[in-house]
Amino acid sequence: MSFQSNFLRFHDQILLQDATHYAPVRQVRDQILSVFPNASPGWQSLSTFIPHNWGSYAMGTGVRPLPGGDYDLDIGLVFNASPSVDAWRLKNSIYTTLQAAGYRPTWMKPCISISLSGFHIDMSVCCRESESRLFLAEGRQNAVVRWRPDGHEWFVRTINAHHPNDPQQFKRVIRYLKRWKDIHFSADGMQGPVGLALTVMAYNWYSPQSDDLSALHTVVRLAMQHFRLGNASLPFPYEPRDNLLRKLSWDQVRQMQSRFEQLDRWLSQAAGYDGLVALQRAFGSDFR
Repeated sequence: MSFQSNFLRFHDQILLQDATHYAPVRQVRDQILSVFPNASPGWQSLSTFIPHNWGSYAMGTGVRPLPGGDYDLDIGLVFNASPSVDAWRLKNSIYTTLQAAGYRPTWMKPCISISLSGFHIDMSVCCRESESRLFLAEGRQNAVVRWRPDGHEWFVRTINAHHPNDPQQFKRVIRYLKRWKDIHFSADGMQGPVGLALTVMAYNWYSPQSDDLSALHTVVRLAMQHFRLGNASLPFPYEPRDNLLRKLSWDQVRQMQSRFEQLDRWLSQAAGYDGLVALQRAFGSDFR
């Protein structure tokens, strides 16, 4: 029995629609960005940056959050400056300018974040050494902030050009994995892989198939194989090539492996009599 029509209906249920979900976020984003051109930190103009959309929004891989959750919009503030500029000072200028404008920003190691009703906006402070090399101001507020080479801009371009013969199936597979993660890692407090890690898994192991079930199953089986070999890391394919599972302990990685194995069993059961039940266990009641 083919479940392709079920998968496509499920995909429509979890897809973040541009007009419905992202349009109001873009409006808030533009309001936030408008505070910088008139800011005067006293040492560096905050108008000399170009905003870049990053993350799942730029890649088109976002999913609707479960009830009580939120979704995000990632922005790169790419300044016309070299990595010789004081990274802490520039990041602090963004932070204090947002405070002065009435926002309540949170200083995080990779970004400045603003939480709003139902979503949050993460702003990365960057500079460009050349057209091909970007640097991120990374560090906490009470610590040293350094310029770190950052390849997320290139990763976004790669994902959007990946598998040009069937880019939509590729991105659907990423969304299925993200919804599975939201259901099976949030409920019991178990920390799961971040969305970027799931995207890199699909980037590494996806191959076009005749239907979405087969394409997803291929990624899941190759992910299982990766972790069964004793791997506890998943490197980002561009600079800084850091481990995307670094926040997970060894035991948590093994727990993640066991949940991939359970997902594999559910996907295998889809060929049987109770296939729909198995897929609902994997993806929740939105799968029907």
